[in-house]
Amino acid sequence: EIKIRVFPPPPVPLIQENGALSFCSGDSVQLLSSAASGNQWYKDGTLMQGDSGVRLTIRNSGSYAVLVTNPGGCSAGSAARIVTVNTQPPKPTLLHSGPLNLCGEDSIVLTSSAATGNQWYRDNIFLSTDTSVSLIVKQAGIYTVHISGPGQCTAISSPDTVTTSANLIPTISVNGQLILCEDDALN
Repeated sequence: EIKIRVFPPPPVPLIQENGALSFCSGDSVQLLSSAASGNQWYKDGTLMQGDSGVRLTIRNSGSYAVLVTNPGGCSAGSAARIVTVNTQPPKPTLLHSGPLNLCGEDSIVLTSSAATGNQWYRDNIFLSTDTSVSLIVKQAGIYTVHISGPGQCTAISSPDTVTTSANLIPTISVNGQLILCEDDALN
């Protein structure tokens, strides 16, 4: 008598993500298989060698799926999850038209190295919806410019600290007499 053992196919695995499937370069997302064992992860239809755990950390764009195989060799595959990694925009730099120490009613112009998408901040407070390349500065504070790229990726400039000094009113002191004759001089 021959005994044949029939294995049912495993349940179709489900993939859950622990974070957003679209993110900025340098970030990651974890994909989690609903199967406790027998996982084989695939990227763009190609087996990812050595990735057989329940969790998979993703840092690159692609189509990810998991295939679950039971002890009898039967398998079931998940639906694919599409991961998009957006490029971080380059960090902008700030140029200034003069000294960062302002006197009285003076002003300077800060200029971003980015041609578009500039968002200006003073002391970490958003200044306006104006996305101009340049900003006229008349107040003390710490100024930065933020640049938005695809997928809400943001790059922030190094800060420029603007200070203000009051215009000094000179004082005159007299050393000697206050009444002068033609040949007298003050010392």
